[in-house]
Amino acid sequence: MLPWLEYTGQAPTELVAQAEANRVDSIVEAFATALFEKETRLGRDFFSKVELYIYAINWLEREVNNGGFTQFFSNSSHVFTPVIVQALLTAGLPKTAMITQSAIDALELPDNYDFAEIVSAALADDEDRQFLLNELDIRFLEYEEDLSGVLFEYIQAHINQIQF
Repeated sequence: MLPWLEYTGQAPTELVAQAEANRVDSIVEAFATALFEKETRLGRDFFSKVELYIYAINWLEREVNNGGFTQFFSNSSHVFTPVIVQALLTAGLPKTAMITQSAIDALELPDNYDFAEIVSAALADDEDRQFLLNELDIRFLEYEEDLSGVLFEYIQAHINQIQF
């Protein structure tokens, strides 16, 4: 098995060049780390659409792996709810996008929802909703699509739109 790559300030092209020598999931994680640092320095308003999509997908995977869709919707990652399905579709992850859209639909949000309504719906004492979200967690965690692999291909295809 290939080694894990740690992010130590490499440029996007330097990270992509490590694909043959390091695990692809570690390279994708390195991009997420670099984007976190960029967000800390400048704010998310300075992200390109490509950067935002990479970051949103990474947060989705982290949160669902750690605590399910409920965690994604109730933590600060809920800010990605309006863009996450489009991010997944654009990156080439239609099955994951369908599962994620079903999770969003389970929240039964109004058309013009605000972020507080996302959190409130995710944490509501609604047994049917929690059951459905748990079922969607299981489907997500079956990884019908190679999230890291597909996201890495998306990164490669859009490398000129990524700056740390």
